[in-house]
Amino acid sequence: MDLIKDRDEEHKILFLQSWNEWGESNYVEPDLKYGRIFLDVLRELLVTKK
Repeated sequence: MDLIKDRDEEHKILFLQSWNEWGESNYVEPDLKYGRIFLDVLRELLVTKK
């Protein structure tokens, strides 16, 4: 979020890579090991950094 904070509003774009790549062990979804922690942290960053 710090990388885009000083950009113009129309250029504040954030991409999440590999949202659902279970086969490569690269995902941002609830799982048995970590639960929802990745989603909760992402939500907190997006809500508090507007």
